[in-house]
Amino acid sequence: MLKTELQSLRSLIQFQRKWATLEKFVDEMLSVGCSPSTRTYCKIMSEAKHAGRLEFVEKWFKKMQNTGCKLDTYCYNLIILANFKLGSSERAAFLFKEMREAGFFPDTFSYNLMLGVLQKAGKVCEALDLFKEMKEKGIRCDRVAYSIYIDLLGKLGQPEEAASAFKQMVAAGYKPDHVAYNTLIHSFAKAGMVSKAGLAFEKARMMGCLKDPIIFSMMIKMYVDTGLYDNGLEVLKLMQKLGHGKYEYAYATLINAYLKINLTDAAIHVYHDMIASHCPVGKFTYTSMINVFKKSGMNAAAEKLFEEMLSKGFRQNIVAYGIIIDMYSKEGKVADATRTYTCLKQAGCQPNRHIYNTLIDMYGKAGKLKMANELLMEMKIAGILPDIVTYSSLINAYAKASQLTDAINIFHLFQNSGCKLDRKIVGIMINVYAQVGNSEELENLLKKLEEACIQPDIRIYQSMANVFQEAGLLTKASKLVQKIDELLESPKKEQTCM
Repeated sequence: MLKTELQSLRSLIQFQRKWATLEKFVDEMLSVGCSPSTRTYCKIMSEAKHAGRLEFVEKWFKKMQNTGCKLDTYCYNLIILANFKLGSSERAAFLFKEMREAGFFPDTFSYNLMLGVLQKAGKVCEALDLFKEMKEKGIRCDRVAYSIYIDLLGKLGQPEEAASAFKQMVAAGYKPDHVAYNTLIHSFAKAGMVSKAGLAFEKARMMGCLKDPIIFSMMIKMYVDTGLYDNGLEVLKLMQKLGHGKYEYAYATLINAYLKINLTDAAIHVYHDMIASHCPVGKFTYTSMINVFKKSGMNAAAEKLFEEMLSKGFRQNIVAYGIIIDMYSKEGKVADATRTYTCLKQAGCQPNRHIYNTLIDMYGKAGKLKMANELLMEMKIAGILPDIVTYSSLINAYAKASQLTDAINIFHLFQNSGCKLDRKIVGIMINVYAQVGNSEELENLLKKLEEACIQPDIRIYQSMANVFQEAGLLTKASKLVQKIDELLESPKKEQTCM
């Protein structure tokens, strides 16, 4: 009878994996004094691990402990592995300590698990200490342990030590795999050792270890960050040749690099290569390419790609919305910009200050002051403080609409906001105060500019001098004309000194 029950239990474990039925079956066995063996419990935990039911591994381990079943290193390895995969680093560390305190000796697999736990948790120094302990106790350090060790040294900014560990691994008889090469190359790249990273990458290529597309994007990023764009492009071509052409991040890295230096034609070429390789386009690439097309003056292409991005489900992309709104704003397409803003809100995105400023400036220039004010109120309610760009746009809009009192009121809000004065807003306000004939405020404005240690330019002095002259304040106008003469003389003096 017992044999039949155990056979049924193993069948449930291995072939059916009916976890609720399995638990009930084991409880019934325990109730009649028949306890599954350590091997059976381990088989249950192993099958649960393979089935991805990691929570069941923990559950069955506790049941195993509660029933007094004998534990061993293999049991602990299973439960530590499950907790590692669940991201429970503290629990994994506790179990590792418990295993040692219980008199079970961790093996290579145990140490590798804990090295991985500490590596993932970012506990670099603890992981290095554990590796040293592993060596001191004569525990065999395999390829996995060395790869983690190399990665840890790289994270500490010790690429030479990482290279030394790589050589130790080879000397110990372990042929480096793609993981070992990845960690070594990353340590060189992170330290800015471009030449050594390139040599390691070439060695990995010769050994057939370029199996992970991440290494290609790593190399591309290193090259473009150091201005070696052609090298980055060569790495991309090699990636395609070796069958890794569907890794989006590598393309996106190069596209974004070309975008930053305004090589938009090169970015478009890389994008076309990406499409030809049937690589899926993600949010990052869509954003970069929308910007590329906009900068190239290919607004129709930018608009089309933006619509494609939305149709693919990437609706929460505030940067892309900002690019399109800015494009429409510069084209004077108020309705299209407004429609895009509505779409942004419907997608659940929170507009940023740049988007608010772009729209406020656009509405102001279009004479839609009510809409500009509504956005200012919305901006404040959202907890985004207006900056000098916001206030400048509004003051300029009211000034152009000859609503000078409103322009002055906005300027007072600006003064109370804590924003720093600059020449642009002063230039706008000189025009406003000139139109209302308020020479006293002009003088105050000039004092505030000087207090802010901002040297007024010739244009500002000239505008103020004209206002004072028209107001009959000839002495003040004369002093400003003298300032203008001094500024005009300054370049001549500099040339003489040279």
